[in-house]
Amino acid sequence: MGAYVMRLPKPTPCLARSTAVRALLIATTAICLAVSTVWSQADEGAATRLMVEAQRLEQSRGGEAALLEYEALVKRFPQSPLAPKALAASALIQFDLGDLERAELTAKMLVDSYSNSGEGASGLVMQARILVERAASVTDLNDALTLLKRVPNLFGGNRYPLLEPRAEARVFAGQLLLQLGDLGAAATSFVEAIEDEPKGRFTLAAHLGLGRVLALRGDRVSAMEAFQLAINEGLINDDPASQRAVADARRRLSLLYRFWIRPAINQTVWTTSQTLTIGSEWKKPRGVAASASGEVLVNDTAVGAYRISPDQDGAASSVAVRNAGKPFIDGKGRRYLPTQSSVRQMDPSNSTIFATAGEKPKQLEKLQAGARGILGEWYLIDKAFPGVQVFSKDGNILAPLSEDLEVVDVAIDERGRVFVLSQKPSRVTIFDLDRQSVNVISGGWSKPGALDVDWLGNIYVLDTSSNSVAVIDESGTRVTSIPASLPGVGALRAAEDIAVDGSGQVFITDSKLQTVYRLN
Repeated sequence: MGAYVMRLPKPTPCLARSTAVRALLIATTAICLAVSTVWSQADEGAATRLMVEAQRLEQSRGGEAALLEYEALVKRFPQSPLAPKALAASALIQFDLGDLERAELTAKMLVDSYSNSGEGASGLVMQARILVERAASVTDLNDALTLLKRVPNLFGGNRYPLLEPRAEARVFAGQLLLQLGDLGAAATSFVEAIEDEPKGRFTLAAHLGLGRVLALRGDRVSAMEAFQLAINEGLINDDPASQRAVADARRRLSLLYRFWIRPAINQTVWTTSQTLTIGSEWKKPRGVAASASGEVLVNDTAVGAYRISPDQDGAASSVAVRNAGKPFIDGKGRRYLPTQSSVRQMDPSNSTIFATAGEKPKQLEKLQAGARGILGEWYLIDKAFPGVQVFSKDGNILAPLSEDLEVVDVAIDERGRVFVLSQKPSRVTIFDLDRQSVNVISGGWSKPGALDVDWLGNIYVLDTSSNSVAVIDESGTRVTSIPASLPGVGALRAAEDIAVDGSGQVFITDSKLQTVYRLN
């Protein structure tokens, strides 16, 4: 066999400053200098042993322990059919470890030097993931989408009939298209992953994505069928990722049954109420947030913040933070507390301070609520400023949202749309991913104090004057309501905040009753 030469990307100044990346460049350059290596059966045996050892280490000790073995395989045996597989595994480990620079370099090596192997497709998918991880605008998401669309074109089914990265690219493209609001193209991408690709670990995600699209279109029967197919696919695989996807599909089915099936048979959306317990008594529960998976974060201004695991009472952990505002949880499950002059992130614990722009920047010191978008941007409500203050993921101030003087809450749905609740005037304003206003809903509430939104687009507005909750769709049409008198527990007296999880469970704090209620 003739020489095999890898074409390396030209190092940028940013990469050259990184010691780890510089070492990787030196190592891969050495590979490229091996211009006359004779490939033998002994070499293949050695490469196989390195691959087996790397996979063993990855399973037993984690990806970081396996990296050296994968990199040794590529360095010593670049001609081996296992070399691109080792590079693909390395890129994924580096990405999971947060080392985007090395993952980017490794993915580029795959694309440039192994374009004729199936793993070249894996490199394109990884490049798209890195673009999304770094994305600061809709343009960045579209750039990632362009890369993903190349995969089926460059790695067609005739030449590569069994190519998992192609299925992955189609599912990932569908998810991006859904976020960008192109439901038709998203549905097509998910259907192609289901119908044109062999069954594999991305089939479940394709059914799940298709179910989301169908539900948003109002196709009730087809959406439920898609979610059930996702669950059935998950029963075949017992890996953690599949089980998480199955749990997600079940939660989405629960929400659809709650809003579509129960009313159709004259049953109420929520039938029971119960008190969340933490092993001690609540004192002043003011704020509550819920993740899609059902994790709950409650801020008790007299005691601290409590994280409660899904489907069980008892706090999993607590943080002693007094006088914090309304907690919030982003799409990645990261938990935050606005603490007057900063936003505190829990696990890992750190705080971020925000200030206005101009010659004399003024620090935000009366933070009461916030949210974090899918591009990492911050939406913060400070009593001293009108509207919603917006900051980039790096903390740079951007143009504010809404000119309303009394904004009281903000929420973000899983597609990145922003929902802003104002008291004066009493309304909800919806902004798209580009932060452009797309609808204004005037609800006529006496004193709206909190809101949340579920993945189906239902908006939950808590009116603190009546202690009741109005549930409306994104056009402003009434869906249902939650009266002040909750089933089985009596009347609310001072409801202050509301949250909803992915299955439609609702959580309400009442500071006078010193209680947090869950409606199910």
